[in-house]
Amino acid sequence: MPFWKSISKLGFQKGSLVYLYSLSAIIIILSLATTTYLAAQLDDADQRSDHTDRHSFDRPIAIQGQGQLPISDGSITINNYGHDKDDDDDNGNGNDKTPPPDLLLSVPFYVYEELIWTNATINDEPIPHVATHGRHKTRFKHSDDYWFYEAAMKHPMRTTDIYEAKLFFVPIFLNFLDYAKYVKRDFCNLGTCGYDLLLETERKLQKHKAFRKHPERHVIVRSFYTASWERWYNEYESMDKGYRKFMNLIPKMSCIIFEGKEFIPSPPNPARVTLPSYYVGTACNQSQPWEDGTPVVPGAKPFDVAMIATLKEERLAFQDRRNVCNWLNQSTTVKTSLCGPGKRCPALSQSKFGIHAAGDTFGSQRLIDTMLSGSVPIFTSLDQYRIQGPWIDWKQLSYYLPVHDDTAFSGQPVTQFSVRKTPSQEAFLESLQKILDDKEGYERRRQKILEHNPLFDHETMYPFDTYMYLIQAELFPETRQRKSRWSALLLPPPLFDEP
Repeated sequence: MPFWKSISKLGFQKGSLVYLYSLSAIIIILSLATTTYLAAQLDDADQRSDHTDRHSFDRPIAIQGQGQLPISDGSITINNYGHDKDDDDDNGNGNDKTPPPDLLLSVPFYVYEELIWTNATINDEPIPHVATHGRHKTRFKHSDDYWFYEAAMKHPMRTTDIYEAKLFFVPIFLNFLDYAKYVKRDFCNLGTCGYDLLLETERKLQKHKAFRKHPERHVIVRSFYTASWERWYNEYESMDKGYRKFMNLIPKMSCIIFEGKEFIPSPPNPARVTLPSYYVGTACNQSQPWEDGTPVVPGAKPFDVAMIATLKEERLAFQDRRNVCNWLNQSTTVKTSLCGPGKRCPALSQSKFGIHAAGDTFGSQRLIDTMLSGSVPIFTSLDQYRIQGPWIDWKQLSYYLPVHDDTAFSGQPVTQFSVRKTPSQEAFLESLQKILDDKEGYERRRQKILEHNPLFDHETMYPFDTYMYLIQAELFPETRQRKSRWSALLLPPPLFDEP
């Protein structure tokens, strides 16, 4: 029986003051009872959440063994629009994801799916297309954020339960957003554009307890354009609210940064990890003919060296490149397929060596292109090694041939913009000839490059896996592994000796 009828049976007439007061009192009592019940439920939920946190975010790591998963061919090939080729199951659902062998990452990680900009475009061009159709229809050299997202979604250690995760991947395409700003184009995702996307990202991250509690366990790929904190800081006041609020999160997170360039004054989170990124390279098709139609012998390398690069006569920073091309093009003993601007393939894949000379910065996509094309890189400056990840033993994979004396500067620090003493063409060609005569050393390095190529090919899962493992090894040192399949991969040493 409805309670207002019960009140009427007690003799209170509907509409009387006593009736109304009685009705109000009953409503208040019911509201208080409901509030007390809900508060108790929320308190229980909080206790369960805290209990879960203590047994997930902060619980000791259970070290997982490797080799537990079925293995096929060691790579996951991704097509232009971000789906595995031939990866559909019997129902066409795309669920047959056979992981590559010998992955290092052994703790579960979570991907913030609400931050995936799957419908992002630059002037209506889909991001997957931009990533795979950069200059000369190669992979965009600053698209590591996109390829890491692709690998993260397929990695066997990914968990969809945030409370199980030890690491967290923030999959936003910061490279593409800043690239669009740089070339003055529109970057949008589902109607939200530009820096409004960063404000939206900041709000979504801040609402997660996992981020508030452990921001250093959150991994993000920093933009090549705003890699330097100096640039961000100097533009701080001029940028909009979304940009500034998001920027303030960066010093708290673990970052993969363009050439390791980061100058954060007094980082507020010393637990964070920062690692230098690699350019995204593209291999030459080994059977691609020359521009005039002349066929090539796949795998053959009839030329000694190549360096396909812009020379930019107006820029001092490109002087090393101009010197190298002048010397090679004048040489009668060194067989050069191409030095200077031009088509990258097959000139690179038909050469035994690819010369790596500095331009705007010490790094270049050229280094990765060279290795993926089966050629041996020749570094020309010690600083080119210094900006690479220290976890690679470059002695196994490269030669060093300085185009100038790295210590012979006019009293200035060793930077690419210092005033160099006059370099020697004779000394360069003489040293190059010694490298060309080292047949055994060349073949040993070439074999190592072919063996290690998956580590540098962003279309495989290995680059993402390696970076995530290196962050895992710093944040959870008790999980460090003793060895990997890669002889040139220098792993952080384990905490304890084997018994």
